[in-house]
Amino acid sequence: MLAVVDDAQAIDPGIVADFEACVDAGHAVLLVSTERLETRNDEMVLASQAQRVIFEYCKVNIDEIGPLLSSLDNRVGKSRFLEAPLKRLEMANESTTEPWAFMYAASGGDRRISTALDKAVDNNHAAVVFSLICIAQMTTQDAGIAEENLQEWAHLAAPDLFSDEAGFRKREFEDGIRLLRAERLVTSNNGRMRASHIRVADQALRELGRRTEHNIGTLVMAFVRRCLLDPELSVRGKLWLLRTFDNSETYRHRLRDSFLDVVVIDALVDQCLKASPGHERGTALYLLWDVNFIHAFNELQAARIAEKITQWLPTITADEAFGFHWVLSGLRSRHEGLHAQIGQSVSAQMLGHRLSVHGTRRSAASWADVVRELSPEPEHGLEAWRDELQSGIDEGALCAWLSDTQEGSQPFEIYNLINRLVEFVPSTAVAAFRACSASLVASFEKDLVAAAEGFSAWFFGPMHFIVADLSPSRGAEHQEVELHDEVTSEGEEAGSDEDYTAFFDEHESELRQLASETLSVMHSVNWLSAVGTLDRRELYELENLDLLFAWLAVLSVEITDQIAEAIPTDWLDRVAAEEAQTTNGSLTRLSHVLQYLTDGSRGKVIVRQFLDRNEERIQTFPEELIAQYPDIAAERILNGRRVGVQSPKVGGGWSALSEDLEAIAAADPGAAKQYLRGSWNQLIEDIQDVKENQLEKVGRFFDLIDSLDPTVLNELIGLVDKEAVQTSWSGLNAGAPEAIKKLLRRVARTSGHIGEIARDLLEGSNTKEQGAG
Repeated sequence: MLAVVDDAQAIDPGIVADFEACVDAGHAVLLVSTERLETRNDEMVLASQAQRVIFEYCKVNIDEIGPLLSSLDNRVGKSRFLEAPLKRLEMANESTTEPWAFMYAASGGDRRISTALDKAVDNNHAAVVFSLICIAQMTTQDAGIAEENLQEWAHLAAPDLFSDEAGFRKREFEDGIRLLRAERLVTSNNGRMRASHIRVADQALRELGRRTEHNIGTLVMAFVRRCLLDPELSVRGKLWLLRTFDNSETYRHRLRDSFLDVVVIDALVDQCLKASPGHERGTALYLLWDVNFIHAFNELQAARIAEKITQWLPTITADEAFGFHWVLSGLRSRHEGLHAQIGQSVSAQMLGHRLSVHGTRRSAASWADVVRELSPEPEHGLEAWRDELQSGIDEGALCAWLSDTQEGSQPFEIYNLINRLVEFVPSTAVAAFRACSASLVASFEKDLVAAAEGFSAWFFGPMHFIVADLSPSRGAEHQEVELHDEVTSEGEEAGSDEDYTAFFDEHESELRQLASETLSVMHSVNWLSAVGTLDRRELYELENLDLLFAWLAVLSVEITDQIAEAIPTDWLDRVAAEEAQTTNGSLTRLSHVLQYLTDGSRGKVIVRQFLDRNEERIQTFPEELIAQYPDIAAERILNGRRVGVQSPKVGGGWSALSEDLEAIAAADPGAAKQYLRGSWNQLIEDIQDVKENQLEKVGRFFDLIDSLDPTVLNELIGLVDKEAVQTSWSGLNAGAPEAIKKLLRRVARTSGHIGEIARDLLEGSNTKEQGAG
């Protein structure tokens, strides 16, 4: 038997819990909810990832999707006077970040809603009624509003429109409702009125709030303000309402005081600081972050919140960790002094104990963020704080809930926490990793793509630049160099070299032990089984797999060789064909995954075989693979075929571009020259937009071209726009590094406008140096 519970977010949590408790072998419960996920810790798929899946599916199946789009919007079709279906999909994908918005834009929903809203605004009564329905839909978490209550709201919001000496003007109210129904903007169910979809309510409310006709916008925002002041409305309902406006520049600036002035903020702070422990408190804390994001707290408001947070933190629970993380991050960005005071007032020992005893896998990432927020800077006693945090941790209790996997548990739940434990308490990180190791192995073997979700936490954190780099499979000399390089590249997140050197010296044994156990666990994975799960995956589902492979390549190339050998050839060729079909022969996404399998000798051979099999299919050779296969790139260039160019603005930047050029030049200097000339347009644009901190790397790139053929460099420099370069290079002065001056001297040797600019800059630098002397 299956029970389907719709609008679960609007039902009493106790009733939902009763349904969940009934689940057994013969009874299942499907909970359908439009709950916003900002206050949850158990999202399985990010909205942006879901949108990419839908977009890729639509592209692959454009022959079926195209006619559907045309039937929904007559501006889409195959005629040269209409917008091509694929073009519409691409436009929708570029302009949105959520699945609903993508589908809405792709199907022409913007046109339909705008036309309907225009009709409602012309009616005036309909616009007010619809805005009130939308407000109610937010404050009731999509439950809607009864008609009698809607009439009361209409009277309160616009008495001049809906009331006279005789009382409520029901005819005007009902006329407005009829228009809204005719335009399919509203629907009724069980006596409650709602917009046709929660997302329609969200967009319509945001649109009506800034309309100037008939004073609609003023009326709408005045009632939003009234709701935010209403102590009877729940914290969650107010969060839903506020989230409608927080991502709009218009509402965060020009219209901010129309609904979120000091009086409203005071009322919201009062209500949030009275929230009950648990889920309500977690939501209240997140609401406080949202308020602060739209309109910064004044010092008195921030001080009240900081005082209450300090009182609440000793009783923090899993339901509250998410909210604590966000409100602390908001205070750090806008009230740094108060944020520091909270950290100094809260016992690290207590924090370690609460994490151990009250954490859960689903809240683990939020606990990690709270720990990071409360940690002091190295110069303010970080090492002592680490020791105190360690003293409060009950490793047995911590490992018990970390190892307590339920159906639906995923590795991404624990990636962030283990990262932070490595950073602060390495010995506990070892214990935590052990507790999770069995479930990690099982997850990799069950579904490799799912296991890669959220892996950026390890790739960009200490589990990479400390643990993976210390893998016993790497030489000691290589470990030392990599550790230094990665630490310095992390900037302020990683701290100074001195801080990490001291940390590493004190905890070297635990860190090396963790590296050794990590390597052992990853070697224990049956990679044949794990990689075999890719066979049921589509190309658009491979998000984050490249980060996992990159991390494994640092840990052990033996593992990536095993992965390369296990990848099903038929599947690999199939997804290559799919990507080539939708990208005119560019395998950008697949090459991101494959490039990290080439670090090992066997993997490099296998990827070369893949490139050979798909040689005709690949219209543009992937720039990610140039350094590994410069001979293939050079041959294609000489045969007049396209080879991709690394953008200096992303990834490895100018350094990666220099490495590619150097590799091609080593294979064939003539191909390198041809490669450069074929890349003129992109290179010129990037040189014109270069920042001062990139000029040293641009200088190395110029040196490579110079050594290859000075006339090619002169040609490139001569094509650069004078005004663009003058703007980006004008900040150079006598204090510029010698490497930058060297670049200017080389440019100064050319004729034309850019040579003149370089000579002027050098002359100005020399004048300043002489004056200083």
